[in-house]
Amino acid sequence: MQPPDDLSWRSEGYFYRSLAISITLVAVGMFIFTPAAESFARSDAFVPSLLGAIGTYALGTTIHGWRNGRIEPLLRGLSRTFDRENSIFDTGHR
Repeated sequence: MQPPDDLSWRSEGYFYRSLAISITLVAVGMFIFTPAAESFARSDAFVPSLLGAIGTYALGTTIHGWRNGRIEPLLRGLSRTFDRENSIFDTGHR
């Protein structure tokens, strides 16, 4: 007999976050095929807007990592996360 599935990860917050992400992806998917998207991609504001969005995301994840002491690098190496409390690079200086 199999144990019951662990559904504790399902919550109302995760549902609404997933719903918002899904709606955003559908809207972007529909927008990219419009003439407005083509003209925006050819404009001088496209590259600064793209780099600004990436920088904002990076700053947000950095602040979140400082607050909780745990980061998840965008480009992963051997480990999926870095935890300040269990660092192998801990020098003892605080």
